[in-house]
Amino acid sequence: MLQDRYIGVDGCKSGWFFVSIGPGDECEFGVFENIESLFSAYSEAKRILIDIPIGLPFEDIKARACDVRARKVLSPKRHNSVFSPPCRNALPASSYEKACEINQRVTGRKITIMAFHLIQKIREVDALLKDNAKARILIRESHPEVCFWALAGYDPMDHYKKSDDGLAERLALLKQHFPKSGAIYKAALGRYPRKQVARDDILDALALSITASLLAENEATLPENPDKDVIGLPMEIVYAIPEKAKQEVKIQADNTVIVNKLDRLEPGKDTEYGNANCTYDQTTRTVNMFSKEHLKRSKIDMKATSMPEHKVFTTDIEMRFRDIDAMGHVNNAVYFTYFEYGRIQFFDSKPQKDKFQGISFILAHVSCDYIKPLILNDNPTLFMWIKDIGNKSFVFHYQLVEKSDKSIVYATGESVQVIFDYQKNTSIPISDETRSQLTAYLKS
Repeated sequence: MLQDRYIGVDGCKSGWFFVSIGPGDECEFGVFENIESLFSAYSEAKRILIDIPIGLPFEDIKARACDVRARKVLSPKRHNSVFSPPCRNALPASSYEKACEINQRVTGRKITIMAFHLIQKIREVDALLKDNAKARILIRESHPEVCFWALAGYDPMDHYKKSDDGLAERLALLKQHFPKSGAIYKAALGRYPRKQVARDDILDALALSITASLLAENEATLPENPDKDVIGLPMEIVYAIPEKAKQEVKIQADNTVIVNKLDRLEPGKDTEYGNANCTYDQTTRTVNMFSKEHLKRSKIDMKATSMPEHKVFTTDIEMRFRDIDAMGHVNNAVYFTYFEYGRIQFFDSKPQKDKFQGISFILAHVSCDYIKPLILNDNPTLFMWIKDIGNKSFVFHYQLVEKSDKSIVYATGESVQVIFDYQKNTSIPISDETRSQLTAYLKS
């Protein structure tokens, strides 16, 4: 029955190569000249995954977060397989030069020749989705290398897909998940010449079809909460969470621990695990864990951030691409740079600089509690206030929150600054004038 089928589609020289998996692992494959014919034949399928950009960049979103995240999870081996698609405005362009000109104007960068060669196929799928509401629901964007990465347990493929080693590596993985993969691959090679369907086209469509069949209970997207483009199409890359990720997950906070049973953790929701509170990021396999006792001592409320009534210094944090590590979120060490940036702004920005003329201190201690991962499209802002003032030292408290929703807390921290005379190389008492200025930010 067509309604029980899962379709994987990859563009090929002769049109669109597809693999369909049905009940009892019944399988069929073939080529359609255009995407409209393919959808007409399989409009009752359960799911269609296609390797083509669907949601496209535009003036407000110049780069797709899904492409950024895909490159991160595929680094350092296969990240070059993810290209940036043209913006929607460039789709009508009839020449590479014109497409580059339009894309440069809208997004600030030109497109690659590879992206231009796919414009016709992108236009084809875009026309179908704009005119057919059912197609918008049924057809989802994926990426074969992301599918292979997930099927391999979050491990990118070692070899280039068109090489003999790369083909063998991918086929062996597909056989593990769908034993008939070898027979399908061999039959498709025999039916179509390479000038119509390439060897990697067959494996890519197989990977998409297998992934589509696994989505019912394992669906995930890059990023977790995709943006939509100007006509409402999602900018996402769909994949299936591997089974072993449900049994073992990497937890990154102040230290690394392993949770063997993950079924109690829901993606993106706060939950409890033993004596700790956790938030699980299904994309990065990261659980941010911190003990209840620590939360109690620090008086941190994960679900709501109540800003103190005393004076609070605020500064926006501009994230850089280099801040993101291989797990797709801001590296733990970078948070200390954000805190340092906050201190610099507190003392050096106007009108702060006039208030604290001549102050000289040395950093004695700094700490950070990691609460929620920061990813590239987040928009953090830093709140700072004085927690304590001693004879020679004072303590900053930091809260790094989402600018558009202050209840989202990414991290909290503290630092101890000691007033210091660098000429005499010794600590000195806080002056009355400095104490008076600091007291305005002191939490009572």
